[in-house]
Amino acid sequence: MYCSGEPGELRHLLGKTNHRTPLVKVVPGEFAMVELGHGRPYKSSAPTGVSVEKDGITFADTKLGNATLEGTVTCTRWQD
Repeated sequence: MYCSGEPGELRHLLGKTNHRTPLVKVVPGEFAMVELGHGRPYKSSAPTGVSVEKDGITFADTKLGNATLEGTVTCTRWQD
């Protein structure tokens, strides 16, 4: 998980596996997006079930296109 900002002031979260899809991107207050590797990414400017935590994001039955996100992702790398 790559994040910009600092703990408690998360501005941007980008999660990917081995630099490949699936990819999850969240900009708190603006949008959430998931790319599954086939077709266009699914994006919502008003996703439900997304909570910003001190050091990550929690998804609670968040639906983005065909994907349902559930669980907490924690920032492992912080950038400005």
